[in-house]
Amino acid sequence: MFDEPKQQDMSINDFTSFLNELSTYKTAQTLLFASFENSDETFNKATEGIDFHLNYIDDKLIKPIE
Repeated sequence: MFDEPKQQDMSINDFTSFLNELSTYKTAQTLLFASFENSDETFNKATEGIDFHLNYIDDKLIKPIE
């Protein structure tokens, strides 16, 4: 499980290489939590051509109780 590896300010090209490497592990489960600088464009660029399953969280997970 990787929690926000992109927060270490990895370049998009290096991060894409990292994602490509993770995608080669077909018999193992890898969980990756990442925000991609809150940019769908950055996400799309970093994941282009990579086979993966996305669980998109559209709302904040931690927020005030109303």
